[in-house]
Amino acid sequence: MGRCLERQRKKDRSVGVEVGLRLARWREGRRGELKPIRIPSAEEQERRELGRQREFFKREVRRLENHGRALRIEFEHETLPGGWAGPRKWKRLALECSPFVREQLQPIAREIRSNKAELTRLSELIEARVAEERLPQGLGALTLALVEGEVCDWQRFRGRKAIGSYTGCCPSEHSSGGVQRFGHIPG
Repeated sequence: MGRCLERQRKKDRSVGVEVGLRLARWREGRRGELKPIRIPSAEEQERRELGRQREFFKREVRRLENHGRALRIEFEHETLPGGWAGPRKWKRLALECSPFVREQLQPIAREIRSNKAELTRLSELIEARVAEERLPQGLGALTLALVEGEVCDWQRFRGRKAIGSYTGCCPSEHSSGGVQRFGHIPG
């Protein structure tokens, strides 16, 4: 057995011992030893999964579009415009491409359209979950449904700073020494 694996085994063993000790202390009444975690219900997990599934298809569309662009740049030294796989744009662009590139891009365009249809279906399904709710100012139905799907239970937070921290709506900070720089809210 390699040295690296042996070290990992020792590390795993020591972590297991540490967790066991903390659990024993927690059972003795030292509540600060372990932090409780919230496990979402099956319904909450399903709701959360819809948003994550939507995000997957969104990334997949972007990946396929970029793959098509890279392919055309590699063989024809030209790029493809945004939304190039749409039926109307593709019909026009297909005539401009060489037969080889067109043959390579055709299945990618079909896959992009299929993924976009699934993205639209999931977006409508997610938005329908908050159709009856009053939307807060500045939030659309999709954004509200996605945030609620991830948060699950607003009552578990002690204050608005905790909510901002959990959702990522806190300004970034880049500080060093005596210089303190606050940035934008990451998005």
